[in-house]
Amino acid sequence: MKRLLVLGLLSLVACDPFFAEVDAPSVCVAVGNQSFPGSPIGGTITQDVTTNLQDGGLFLSDKDTTRSLRVTSARIASTDGTDLHGINQFKIEVLAPVGSGLRDITIADETETLPSPSYEIPLATDPSVELEKYLFASSPGGSATQITARVTASGTPPATPWTGTVEACFHVTVSRNFP
Repeated sequence: MKRLLVLGLLSLVACDPFFAEVDAPSVCVAVGNQSFPGSPIGGTITQDVTTNLQDGGLFLSDKDTTRSLRVTSARIASTDGTDLHGINQFKIEVLAPVGSGLRDITIADETETLPSPSYEIPLATDPSVELEKYLFASSPGGSATQITARVTASGTPPATPWTGTVEACFHVTVSRNFP
């Protein structure tokens, strides 16, 4: 009986085109164990973080798919117990792939005085920023899902190197017509 049902469903799919859409309002990606430089005299530190947003069954790497990828929240967290309270500005920019013709784009920017101690910093994001084109600009075939973000911290960052996690949550919408 199960075989007959599966064969029946497959024949329906094979005969008629259909449309599928997935709308996921909160898909979070955390990149842990990132080493950040220290700054014994204060000022600004910068670290690039690259991650591959794996397909996860959402056809992210399929060039025949329509996608939307918008940042809904971001945060930086110390994972080694380093106090981040001296940092008064954090900024995250998505870097445009070389030769893509795109510009680097700011997705999170937070300026505030943090209480001591502070081990995690939530960042304000702009949910109107569309990142889909940044995923695929580096791949002529449209199959890359890699993205690089630059994290910049200003103020009085920790004097010694520290380890942390960068997390970003996205609103993902994926749609596709199947022949």
